[in-house]
Amino acid sequence: MKICLVGGAVRDILMGHNAYDLDYLVLGAGPEEFLRAYPDAVQVGKNFPVFILNHSEYAFPRRPISHCCSVNPSAQIQAELMADLESRDLTINALAIPLPNYPRLPTSSTAFTMATGHPRGIEDLRLGILRPCSAHCFLEDPLRVFRAARFAAQFPNFHVHKELRAAIAEVCAKDLIKDIQPERIGLEIRKVFRTDVPSRFFDLIISANCMSPWFQEFEESACASASTPSVYGAAYALTALREYLRNAPLDPKEEELLGWMAFVHAIGKTEKDSAQRTLCPDGIADNTHAAQLAHSLGSRLRLPSRFIKAGELWANCRGALLSYSSLSPEQKVHLLRKTHTSQLTREVFTLVLALSGNDLRTQAELDLARIQSVHLPPEEQNLGPESGQRLLARQIASLQHDA
Repeated sequence: MKICLVGGAVRDILMGHNAYDLDYLVLGAGPEEFLRAYPDAVQVGKNFPVFILNHSEYAFPRRPISHCCSVNPSAQIQAELMADLESRDLTINALAIPLPNYPRLPTSSTAFTMATGHPRGIEDLRLGILRPCSAHCFLEDPLRVFRAARFAAQFPNFHVHKELRAAIAEVCAKDLIKDIQPERIGLEIRKVFRTDVPSRFFDLIISANCMSPWFQEFEESACASASTPSVYGAAYALTALREYLRNAPLDPKEEELLGWMAFVHAIGKTEKDSAQRTLCPDGIADNTHAAQLAHSLGSRLRLPSRFIKAGELWANCRGALLSYSSLSPEQKVHLLRKTHTSQLTREVFTLVLALSGNDLRTQAELDLARIQSVHLPPEEQNLGPESGQRLLARQIASLQHDA
């Protein structure tokens, strides 16, 4: 039995980065033999045997070579390894490092001498080229369109090879992306939120006409001009967020949540957006349509409910949040009630800081604490809607002292 480190972990080690998500390929043995050697491994794959051991994934060749080298087991293992690697998405991900001293990993300085894989893999990694492993590998798994676009955003200095553009265009022209499982695209877009230059993701999928059906909400609106999709407003917001997070990193899940709110920042905006907005009874600009678009998009991608709620809140209240300092006490109370009910007060004002440079988090939290400290006297309680109106009036009054 031979165990190899494969995929993105190899790429990261060769680039001198830390490898966090370790994926292994088990060669020269079947699942039964692997389990005998590592009884703590837990099988998670249904259609294809995949095991989890020590938080890492262990798989077996998806295309085993049957008796091609029966007189030479080593050649058989090498053939299975190459067949597996060449069926992957990009050449820079089609690399492996055999681990004779498993689980010990090589250092970056020694990894190049040990690495093997796609004939163009090492060269493309050194030259910074994003190239598909084959002319048909994207047809086999259309999700690779979005994975490749995400790698373009993750590695902004890498050149998108014309073969990759052609592969993506072919998948989209054949309308194959519509059948991808929504959860898989949702996971990819969340990863985009933590890339260095998210605009490259959008550039690639827009150029190949891959926005619909998954991101069709952005095609309903425009920023600055009717010819500019609002997705570029999303790219701008995501870029500003990434700049902020470089100096103030958060938990990855929280970064993804903020990324989702930034992603829907420009959704529903049109040239006439400012002129057409009306005011809700609470005095906050009504962006219900934008909130509906954000909800539709998040639901289609099967995102967690907290993400969907956050996207709706930001799309609906982004103008008020960004201009919080100039709101009236009444508007502040209504806005803070919304953010508190969603349990997203800290998060939305962190995004305000990232996009505007104004740190209003402390002031918003102080204002929220002040209105939460307001209580009705016994004689004003249990009066139905009137009690609610009296509580609101007292909360507004609590902020008027500082207005």
